[in-house]
Amino acid sequence: MTKLASCLVIIASRILKDVLKSKKTNKIVVFLGGECSDDNQWRKDIKKEFSNRIFFIDPYDPDWDPEDNIYDELAGMMVADKIVFYRGGKGSKKEKKFLDVAGNKYVEFDSLDKLGQYLEGLKGDSR
Repeated sequence: MTKLASCLVIIASRILKDVLKSKKTNKIVVFLGGECSDDNQWRKDIKKEFSNRIFFIDPYDPDWDPEDNIYDELAGMMVADKIVFYRGGKGSKKEKKFLDVAGNKYVEFDSLDKLGQYLEGLKGDSR
């Protein structure tokens, strides 16, 4: 790794680190978009239940700064094998609009059980 690349990895956002790691995994890569809350327990539960076979790119970051991180988040959507949204808000609407324009497919869920069933169906998939 070059000195410049090392510096970029050190200052990279958490999501960019996930994007870079996702390129090295044999697991299916899922971008986990949607509802953001103070504890984000649903994200923790989903990742705990399925991380043995799915690599998650989770864009949630309490210190998220649009100017610094928007392109990292878009990169996460572009490298993901699947993109899911659970109860998205204003930000998710913009992400879905971007994906529609780019021609990328995504799946939306209002039920955590249905999201879990969808991910369960992906468990056997790999890259």
